[in-house]
Amino acid sequence: MARVDTLPKAEIISSALEFGSYPIERVPGALRADNWFTHYGDFGSELGRQFKQEIREAFYPKSEIWKSKVLSRADEVIRQVLSGLSSNN
Repeated sequence: MARVDTLPKAEIISSALEFGSYPIERVPGALRADNWFTHYGDFGSELGRQFKQEIREAFYPKSEIWKSKVLSRADEVIRQVLSGLSSNN
């Protein structure tokens, strides 16, 4: 990413895309476990590694179908943004 001070006249607009992964009931449990292990647990233990894998899976599933859908949607949004920017000139 370009440093802001190298583009003093540029207008910078930030954005983020968020993609769901699993039903809402699954994610809070992974977050609670991650929080507990951060304060009291040992992520180097077998149980700690299992919980780290669960938190990763909760936000970045292994499913190739999910990854493909995310990539496709992100590509679509980026193309829409670029089209909108070029039509404003």
